[in-house]
Amino acid sequence: MFLTAVYDEQSFSLINFGSLLDRAKWYPYAEQFFAMGVNVSLKFRLPSSDVPKGLLKICRDFDIKLDQNLYDEYMKDPDMMQYAFYHEWQSLTPKDLLGVFRHAVYWDIHDGHRYGNLFLVIKNAYHISNSALFTYVDKIMTYEALAINGLLDCWKDYLRMASKISEKYDKYPRNLLTTERIMVRSYERLMKEFDEREFASKVNPAYEWSDGRFVWRYPRSTQDIKDEAVQQNNCVASYINLVLEGKCHIVFMRDKASPDKSYITLEIRNNKVVQAKRAFNQDLDFMDRRSLAGYENYLKTLPVAA
Repeated sequence: MFLTAVYDEQSFSLINFGSLLDRAKWYPYAEQFFAMGVNVSLKFRLPSSDVPKGLLKICRDFDIKLDQNLYDEYMKDPDMMQYAFYHEWQSLTPKDLLGVFRHAVYWDIHDGHRYGNLFLVIKNAYHISNSALFTYVDKIMTYEALAINGLLDCWKDYLRMASKISEKYDKYPRNLLTTERIMVRSYERLMKEFDEREFASKVNPAYEWSDGRFVWRYPRSTQDIKDEAVQQNNCVASYINLVLEGKCHIVFMRDKASPDKSYITLEIRNNKVVQAKRAFNQDLDFMDRRSLAGYENYLKTLPVAA
């Protein structure tokens, strides 16, 4: 295999077998790798003793050619590459993984350019574990039929926008493609600055209530509504101006056991619920509607304000 590799590299200038053997001397380190059963680029300039055993094993087990780029990416985070190749995935293949690990890119993340494969860039920028990263990628590949490169581009764009808007964003949206498109459409609106003092004057605690299962909360700031929009992947942020103009109220319906987690978003006009939606603008189920009916009865006891 070693002499075959030398021939493929130097065939344009070889005259006979003797010249092939002479050219083989140009690559003393490469012969070490081929003797170990590892295919290696002849341009790789490190001895086998300088290459981690874990990387050598990956190259052997998955018939991967070792080159400088793969070595560099492995050294940035050995555990990540080990985790990726030695776990069973439903859709991710070694070819998918290798395509990403070999392709290091520049990417502007908040504070400047960083260099590395997209797995590494996303992991470090958004503090995602190896397990969470590859499990999510495999899940989206399986259920949304996205190719690996398109998936990672879509995910990084979503993460970049969502993280700028709210600290409460979902790192692993269930419907990635739909969520990213909603984010692109809503991004400028969500980034808009509003007069917080004016919004505070519109806050009406009278619209807050509780029953045995749910609590109803009035947002205290425009950021609360932006957080809701990012978590629910809906268009509620477009209603901020309507709240400021006194045309409606936005109220959050939350599970009493986890009141800080988004669940249902309400639009209220003239003390009547005119919209009630779950994430991705999904309708309420029977039990949710039953609880909401109790809240609507409570609203009837309030003086009409908007």
